[in-house]
Amino acid sequence: MAKEICSGCNEKIAVWVYMPGFGDKSSPYSCDDCVISPEDKIGCSCNWRYGKPQEGLPIDLPEGVEGKDWKWIEHEGDEYIDPISKEEDGYWIYLDERGRPYPCVEYDYEEEGFDVPTFLNKLEYNLLMVTESIKIWLIKIWWTKIFKK
Repeated sequence: MAKEICSGCNEKIAVWVYMPGFGDKSSPYSCDDCVISPEDKIGCSCNWRYGKPQEGLPIDLPEGVEGKDWKWIEHEGDEYIDPISKEEDGYWIYLDERGRPYPCVEYDYEEEGFDVPTFLNKLEYNLLMVTESIKIWLIKIWWTKIFKK
């Protein structure tokens, strides 16, 4: 079966897919090299952890080696994000085996890549949905008959 190709490099098999997709109908598929930009030093805020003591809350300190397994989030600030420092904010993030922040949690990973949908895959899926809908409808009728007695 054919596999989805990365929309970034258009060469490698896509092993990551952005689950919400994109409104402009562009491809949500990425290979392992393209899912995270090399310039991205802070990753997605959905993966940030809070390591600064705060009254009434437990401290979430990282495990492993700093710089290898995790790192503090540091950002000088720009038009999109305020400055972030270890001392003031105390955010940290886990790193993957290549020292990169993990992608947003809205990405799904498939080691073997994602199959390209074919006409038969879509037909099979639609038939499954119709079958499930019929089952639900029949169960509703059955329950209605039982409770009317």
